[in-house]
Amino acid sequence: MTDPDVRLPRDRVSGLSRTEPVAPSLPVRAAETLPRGAVLAAARGDPKVFLADQLAGPDAPVTGTLLAALTELAAHKNAESPFCIAILGVAGSGKSFALARLAASVEALTSQASNAHETPFLSRVKIVRADAGHFDGEPMEAIAGALCEGLNQSAPDLVEEASCAVRDPHTAVAEAAERLDQAQQRLRLERDQLNEVEGRRARLSDTLLFEMPGSQVDAYARTYRPRIASRLQAFGFSGDPILGYKDLVGSLAAAQGASGRAALALRALWAFKGQTRLLVYGFVLALIGACLGWAVAHQALWLSPLRTTNAAWAADWFDAHMDAITMLGKAAFAAAALAAAINLWRAFRFLQPIWRGVALLKTELGNRRRELENAAAHQTRRVDGLAAEVERAARLHADADRRAGGASLQSALKETNPFQSTSGKSQALHFVTTLSSLMTQRQSRPDTPQRILFMLDGLDAVPPARACEILDAAHRLMSHPAFVSVIAVDPQRLAGAGPGVQAQLEKWVQVPVRIDAAMKDQTGFVTHLLNQSEGAASSPVPRAMETDWSSLDQPFSPEEGELLTRLAPLAGSSARSLKRFVNLYRLTRPLVPDHWACLAFMLALKSGGREGEMEAMAQALAAVKPGAGLDLPQEHTQLSQLLSFVRDLEKAPMPEAVKEVAPIAAIFSF
Repeated sequence: MTDPDVRLPRDRVSGLSRTEPVAPSLPVRAAETLPRGAVLAAARGDPKVFLADQLAGPDAPVTGTLLAALTELAAHKNAESPFCIAILGVAGSGKSFALARLAASVEALTSQASNAHETPFLSRVKIVRADAGHFDGEPMEAIAGALCEGLNQSAPDLVEEASCAVRDPHTAVAEAAERLDQAQQRLRLERDQLNEVEGRRARLSDTLLFEMPGSQVDAYARTYRPRIASRLQAFGFSGDPILGYKDLVGSLAAAQGASGRAALALRALWAFKGQTRLLVYGFVLALIGACLGWAVAHQALWLSPLRTTNAAWAADWFDAHMDAITMLGKAAFAAAALAAAINLWRAFRFLQPIWRGVALLKTELGNRRRELENAAAHQTRRVDGLAAEVERAARLHADADRRAGGASLQSALKETNPFQSTSGKSQALHFVTTLSSLMTQRQSRPDTPQRILFMLDGLDAVPPARACEILDAAHRLMSHPAFVSVIAVDPQRLAGAGPGVQAQLEKWVQVPVRIDAAMKDQTGFVTHLLNQSEGAASSPVPRAMETDWSSLDQPFSPEEGELLTRLAPLAGSSARSLKRFVNLYRLTRPLVPDHWACLAFMLALKSGGREGEMEAMAQALAAVKPGAGLDLPQEHTQLSQLLSFVRDLEKAPMPEAVKEVAPIAAIFSF
């Protein structure tokens, strides 16, 4: 669908005449009466079954070539700031959405400019958004606070430096020193807690064994105290059996590796009371058994020599009792095995509760150690954070002390200014002034914005007098080269604040943009909305922004210069109105390059024309016949002369050209 209001010969300005739609009231039908295809399409989300208040896509009021022009102006290096762009329109005309689209367009352009080798645009434009409906108290303080909040993420050092400049340096030093002391004290406390956690983790085993009555090992030892006590006493342990048992558990648990635990377990076979004696008995009995077995096996070897001596009777006796000697050897081996078995059994009975205690201790150690490791990790993070905070507080204290030293030198040279004010209003002014100065000084630093685009919305949500107060505060604060402001406001609503509001608005705003000025074809717009609901193709996407050139850099031709000079008396009598007229012509001439003369004439008429002159021009346009020229009443001689001069420069028929540029001139007017 083509735009019914503004048609340009080369670049069509999309949506200049559209306002935000009111969602049509649709008849309610039962769900079961909907066609199956419609239900499936709605489930897929293909058609728009409800149109929101905020327009989306390229059909918003300020898009296309017009949006590109405003974007170039806001981001151009050679745009002489400060200046204010006003998005004007009645409630519901899409001012808030126009602000959002302009912000997104500026962000995209500056992002592209940062990657371009040569570009007329800035690459570091910081956009700060504020809602006047959320302002409380003094407007200047609220705006300065919005600047602080908007810049804290991207340029915290800049905000901090500007904030320090608005306060008494000696008070700042005292507060910085107090913050440093508090940070150091918190750091000491947190480090002590970290050391305590580390100490608890290091002595966790001893804590569970000896200092925690409710531990699993302690509960087990007290439950089986008689059994444990008897076994410890059998091994020669005296004193408190519970402490002795826990000490043994700790020793076995602390043994390094399986070999260490095995070595400690082997000690139970020989190192404790009764075990060594059993081992000696077993060894002696085994030796006896071995000797007797050897004697039986080699009896001929030792009995023959014995019979040749006087002890022949002994040889006969041994020979007669050889079976008994064999049985005695076997009994000695059996006794040795019994001693070894008793030794092992006593060692097992001694170690069994200790092994159980070690298992309980390890289980509880694992659970407690995880808790302490988590606590230690958390405490370490807190200590690291506080250490960084102490370092930052120390740096801030040093900076504050340095500034206080310079302030002391200045105060020693002159007396205190009796008219100096310390109100929040003056502090806000000082903050913004310092912020602009610091941005100028730090332009070479990549973390410093080159320009701040301050966007103010929500003025329609506050009373007219309050809105005027906020606009005046914004005008005073943004009167520095680092700022470009964009406001969204309904001028008709502001008129309720008093008769001088129009003059004030013209003083505050350099680029007025009425986004509702060209809304004439309501039927066509509703048809377009119905096409959107049916999923039809939307309007063409506006042309992509170029970063290697700007239409604002195109110089004025001699014909343009002569025309603007002749139109100056019509455009206004004040320097402000003439400057606005020239700026608006430079901004809008790329929109209608074939009808630039008529555009300049209509801009001058909209800017400074008297009411009678504008009415005469409107009547002449309404009464003109096809192929005829414009006929103005005789009392408007100056207007007729200017129109005649424009006619000589215009290539197309005059009435058609004027009708084509009139909506654009109406957009850029109050």
